Amino acid sequence: MAIDYESLQRIGPWPWSRDIHGSLLQKLAAAGASVVGFDILFMDTTPRDGALAAVAEEAANVVWASTFANAENQKFQVREYRGPVRTLLVPSASMGYVDLRFDADGYVRRVPPVLPFGAQIFRSFALTIAEQYRREPLLHVSGNGTRWRSATGPWVPTEPDGSLLINFAAPPHAFTTVPYIRVLDGTAPTGVFKNRIVLVGATTAPSDVFFTPFYSRLFVETSRLMPGVEIHANIIDMLLGGRFLSRVGAGVTLFLFLVIGLAAGVLGRRGLWVTLISAFASIAAPVVLGYLMFTMREQWAPAASLSTGALFVWGGVTLYGFVSERKEKGLVRATLERYVSPALVREVIDQGVDLGLGGKRQQLTILFSDIRGFTGMAERIAPEVLVGILCQHFARAGEIIHRHGGTLDKFIGDAVMAFWGAPTPRADHALCAVRAAVEMHAAAAELSARVKTEVGEEIRIGIGINSGDAVVGHIGSPERMEYTAVGDPVNLASRVEAMTRQHEADILITQFTHELVKFDVEVEPLGATAVRGRTDQIAIYRVIRLKS
Repeated sequence: MAIDYESLQRIGPWPWSRDIHGSLLQKLAAAGASVVGFDILFMDTTPRDGALAAVAEEAANVVWASTFANAENQKFQVREYRGPVRTLLVPSASMGYVDLRFDADGYVRRVPPVLPFGAQIFRSFALTIAEQYRREPLLHVSGNGTRWRSATGPWVPTEPDGSLLINFAAPPHAFTTVPYIRVLDGTAPTGVFKNRIVLVGATTAPSDVFFTPFYSRLFVETSRLMPGVEIHANIIDMLLGGRFLSRVGAGVTLFLFLVIGLAAGVLGRRGLWVTLISAFASIAAPVVLGYLMFTMREQWAPAASLSTGALFVWGGVTLYGFVSERKEKGLVRATLERYVSPALVREVIDQGVDLGLGGKRQQLTILFSDIRGFTGMAERIAPEVLVGILCQHFARAGEIIHRHGGTLDKFIGDAVMAFWGAPTPRADHALCAVRAAVEMHAAAAELSARVKTEVGEEIRIGIGINSGDAVVGHIGSPERMEYTAVGDPVNLASRVEAMTRQHEADILITQFTHELVKFDVEVEPLGATAVRGRTDQIAIYRVIRLKS
């Protein structure tokens, strides 16, 4: 049950009154929900607490959220257990702590199902809900709260601190999700709550979304953080299904590390192809082995650590003879891959193109793209949603530019700058730019259709293209520099992009670009026009379509 943007817009800003939550509980009870868990901390007293408590007592299936919090004392800091206000603690209601456990890198991979505190042992939010759903205890806790048995008797695999590795069942937003407001207004799907566990919590609050194994910092554009309420849903699914993860023993891990690392190191000295194959095997073998152990035996092996360790052994044995060469090529590659496609990077390195500091004159075609009405859109939708839209647009635009052999110069607010013809010259730089522009416009239309469905906004872009001699290279100061293009053709491309609003055109090209693509692109002449900052007029053309 999502407290999402739609619900906040229609109901009003948070916090909501107890009567709203009471109405939700009544409707869920009428819909046949088995257990309702509120991932919300009701710690502030309000005049309507009694009304909500009465509804919860009648429903007899409510689990409230609690937490361990630091309470300030005059001399020292005290940790205390805080639940909802006393009025809500009716006999038929339960509560469990919603606190998560974070690893050193900030990811949530483990959960303490029970926590000893003082002379008591407290149960987690997820465990309390799972046990109430089953109407029986699922765990038998040992005296110190760090080991426990399942209801069927066997010991459950725990970490040394008593926490469980979370066996995530689904990525973010995979569980059935219904906006809070849809239940209140009666538009929720029929039968979706009957005999099911319903969790109520925020899905959009920045403070309640977390890093999980489904999020990769290497693929930020396609990765998503997981709301806390969905983490609890995954834990409940694991507890009810008995799908507990256990670590592979330290002895087995050490054995695998030595075997894979030494084998890769020895084979890595037997020629180039064997070296490459052994390097791939040292990375792939732990990943494949870890995947098989995870899917077949529900055991977790540190595949990333094994792969990294084996790769270090392989690298120490095989790379000592050409460290300086790899270092130089690695620097060039790391610099270029920020701007151009991997294929073009390989071409640059193979041809030995000079990428020294400073710039040189080259014939380029420059493209500028901008989202129309972006400022107004930014006022109407939430910043988090806006950033997500921008990331999707930039990712698609960058992929298209790279695929057409272009260099992605920079993102400027909601604008994109790219150019063709450097670092390696090419005769068809103008045509490649126009082809990329046509595909970027089509991609923006696809994104607009999705965005209009989700938030009611349209995405339209204007693209301006110009060709000419510009200076391109590493430009800036010794402390900060970037690979970019400067000169009058760049400024003119930017001015032409701005003209797309005036002429209500999607793609405009100058006379200089048209001269290079006139046999390949169908255009509509718009005549000569004055350009701000220039004394002479420039003929511009609207791109209609590619001829082939």
